Amino acid sequence: MRSTLAHRRPCGAGYRGTLVRLGRRLRFNQMLRDTLAGNTAQALLPYGDFGAGGCVLLAKALEPLIPGIALVMIGRKAINSQDHMAVQLANGADYVDYLGVQSRQRLVRRYTGLLPPNQQHWPVTLAQPDWRYLNQQGMVPNEATVAELQRLLMPAIRWLRA
Repeated sequence: MRSTLAHRRPCGAGYRGTLVRLGRRLRFNQMLRDTLAGNTAQALLPYGDFGAGGCVLLAKALEPLIPGIALVMIGRKAINSQDHMAVQLANGADYVDYLGVQSRQRLVRRYTGLLPPNQQHWPVTLAQPDWRYLNQQGMVPNEATVAELQRLLMPAIRWLRA
């Protein structure tokens, strides 16, 4: 007698394709985090890390490497803040920051958890970057630094592209 579970189990090329894409994303996420934690990448940062201070550098480095992405700023609408930058992938549903590929929901939930307790109820927005503001804050990296980080990211990027 055949198990009813066997009849419900997804199979075929679509299922395997999903597993392959998931495996590639996991590999990309791990390689990205390893690359960003390395001494060479850390030396490119003017201050902080790639989660605080280096997010603009990472987004600018990813921009030409991943086709069809858009740069987005994450902030608190109530005070018109721009606190963190990520890239939105071409599928419109996934984002990349220093932790790797993640859904919008996960990105916003993680960002909200980093806010002070009295601000965690404030609405979080994802919007286009205000480059004038970022320039005034000294957060826009120079082209040589962006190019060096791009070189370091290339081995990880191939896992996201495939």
